Amino acid sequence: MSPLLILTLLAAEADDTEKRLAAGEVIITSDKVEGSDMPRVTAVGVIDAPPEKVWAIVEDCANYSKNMVRIGESKLISREGNTFTCEVTADLPWPVPDLTSQTRAVHTIEPGVRWQRKWSMIKGDYNRNDGSWVLTPYKGDPNRTLGQYQLHVEPKIHVPDSLVASGQRKSLPDLFNKLRSLTVPAKASK
Repeated sequence: MSPLLILTLLAAEADDTEKRLAAGEVIITSDKVEGSDMPRVTAVGVIDAPPEKVWAIVEDCANYSKNMVRIGESKLISREGNTFTCEVTADLPWPVPDLTSQTRAVHTIEPGVRWQRKWSMIKGDYNRNDGSWVLTPYKGDPNRTLGQYQLHVEPKIHVPDSLVASGQRKSLPDLFNKLRSLTVPAKASK
């Protein structure tokens, strides 16, 4: 393939991504992780609220059971500076049992530019539970957030790949919709 054709294809793909985000779509991708049977999943979407408002929900692991989807229980175990230790139980569909993990998350904030929560597992029902949230102003607009959620989990139990894939296709857009519902004021009825 010629370099010009490659650049043209990349530009078309970027334009398509921007159109999809502007339309409210949550774009989900996955990539293989060396040494793992489970992929790393990334979801990106736009939330029509300032990043600070979305961050208030993302940083508060004690209330994930109220503010996130598919979370049965959650609690903040400790906080030391910008490091948070949290325990979260994922409420999974039958026949998969709920899974609990304790994670350590580091919060990094560059006011007005970037908010990040990056976690890794300490112990729990997984061999691996690593992920992150990154929030930035969408196209420089301080009243809109581009959210990127990334997750790589390996449960200690076998979960059929088809169940994992279908769960992610449904729950990740639901997660962004939940954040939208918590941060965007309801429209007044006429």
